[in-house]
Amino acid sequence: MNKVLVTLSAAVLMLSGMAAAYAEETQGMLKSIDAAKMTLTLEDGTEFVMPATVDPAMLKVGDVVTITYENQGDKKIVSEIAK
Repeated sequence: MNKVLVTLSAAVLMLSGMAAAYAEETQGMLKSIDAAKMTLTLEDGTEFVMPATVDPAMLKVGDVVTITYENQGDKKIVSEIAK
């Protein structure tokens, strides 16, 4: 019985950790892009941090984009941007 409880507890902990890292998606129009800080801001004021793999030159203010991101602390870290 204890072995089953330990196994179930481990599975629940593992799944709860996976849920915390679950990617979210949003869509909006780009209000600003700061290539030096590697951030972009949507019209609604939401700010995202771009990883080094994203080339800010491919984006321009006014583009409507779909952003896939993960929350890491108080930052939204971009994993994918699509126009």
